[in-house]
Amino acid sequence: MGTSARSSITFRYFPTLLPYLPRKLPETEIVELFIQNPEDWKISRKDRAVRMLDDPDLIRILNIPNWNSDTERALMWYEKRVDHQFVCSVLEIGVNINVKIEFFKWAAKVRHFNHDISTYVTLIRCLEEARLYGDIYETMEEVIRSPYVGFSPAVLFEFVKVFGRAKKMNEALSFFYKAKERKCRPTSSTYNSVILMLMKEGLHEKVHEVYAEMCNERDCFPDMVTYSALISSYEKLGRDDSAVSLFEEMKDNSLQPTEKIYTTLFGIYFKEGKVEKALHLFQEMKRAGCFPTIYTYTELIKGLGNAGWVEEAYGLYKDMLRDGLTPDVVFLIYLMNMLGKAGRVKDLRNVFNEMGMCSRINELEQSIHDLRAEMNAEGTPPSASESVDEPKRPVVSTFKAFTHKFF
Repeated sequence: MGTSARSSITFRYFPTLLPYLPRKLPETEIVELFIQNPEDWKISRKDRAVRMLDDPDLIRILNIPNWNSDTERALMWYEKRVDHQFVCSVLEIGVNINVKIEFFKWAAKVRHFNHDISTYVTLIRCLEEARLYGDIYETMEEVIRSPYVGFSPAVLFEFVKVFGRAKKMNEALSFFYKAKERKCRPTSSTYNSVILMLMKEGLHEKVHEVYAEMCNERDCFPDMVTYSALISSYEKLGRDDSAVSLFEEMKDNSLQPTEKIYTTLFGIYFKEGKVEKALHLFQEMKRAGCFPTIYTYTELIKGLGNAGWVEEAYGLYKDMLRDGLTPDVVFLIYLMNMLGKAGRVKDLRNVFNEMGMCSRINELEQSIHDLRAEMNAEGTPPSASESVDEPKRPVVSTFKAFTHKFF
């Protein structure tokens, strides 16, 4: 009697499997039976994002025209387990931003899944790249309302910076205060970001309000960035006394002023006619180990020149050269204007020589002399001090023209 089909299948002999029957195959050997390069398999198992970025099946699903139920069913077939890593990985794939938005909405409807801060942040980065700031604001409001999202001060800081990069001041402030209403306490860095944004928009009065709020926060103290922004803001508002008070407060709190802060204070003292105080502060700056930059020297030269302290200004120029700093165009304009007005032709020629420009002085002077002669020929009378028959003497306009021509 012949055997049944079932028995023949049960006892059928497979000689090729004999070597493997005595033991259970480990997972790595099973993989080697189907994958030529096991290392590729290890990477994809370890990090699904690597697999998804180049997976044609997933990209084909996402590119189905007009997101619909077919798209959603295909996604469920592709990935049975929808988790935060899967959502973030899909959002990082280079597909249309509208597809990413629809995918994000679909994931929110998947059973037993709720978006967390990682998925929201990933979506917001995609929206920022696409410059969809209205959608960004709506998404951030959703983050605030969601009971599943741990909204931390660090997240608030990142969100405020998003609007800062986009120069969306109103949106940044609105979100900032909504987060505070939810009892999210901003850090010093967040306050600094808001203060700097306000300064860029020229809203210096609002800077003072935000600073007052910052001081009322527990365990939130102003740092160097805060003081630098506030001192600069007060200087622009003309509230010089407040700027100086903050400067002293900063030092009382054992914070070392930066070169930028010192430079702002120099401008304040020169504006008030306190030249000696500015020079005293400059010496204090150097004793504190804060090295002046070309911008510091420019502010000093400008202030000393306006006050008529030409000798001191020229001495600072020499000190700057000894310190190894190279003057820029702005510095040279202030310096040469000052020396030209004072009639210090010898010092002017020394500046040209030290800057390697001495050979071009006569060329420029002759050009200006010829230009004046042409103007006179057209009927424009020369002034008494600018007659073409007078011996040529370097004047302020000469050195302005020189710097514009040769720098």
